[in-house]
Amino acid sequence: MNIESKNGTVVVSFDKDIDMESVSSFKNVIDTAYKDTNAKNLVFDYSKSKSITEDGINFALGRYKRVLENKGHMFIYGAKGDVNKTLNEKGIYNCIPSCKNVNKPY
Repeated sequence: MNIESKNGTVVVSFDKDIDMESVSSFKNVIDTAYKDTNAKNLVFDYSKSKSITEDGINFALGRYKRVLENKGHMFIYGAKGDVNKTLNEKGIYNCIPSCKNVNKPY
């Protein structure tokens, strides 16, 4: 996982699948980075992930709630294959839109 902060946006690039084990290992790191950088916006880059479980979906929705409380925006970038299919089937794109450019999500 890589975390970068740019212009009020934290970009989290996942380098593996998003499941219960991975969520528990990076939850606090992401929450701390978002809080410490005083960012308003959050982008999850799933371009290197091949799958996402229900735990990963719930994790994303939890971060989405925090971003909304901060009056910010959250985006998904690079989801493809099974990750994109799962996010689509679960209706995640109805609340967390995808973006075409991780550096300019708007």
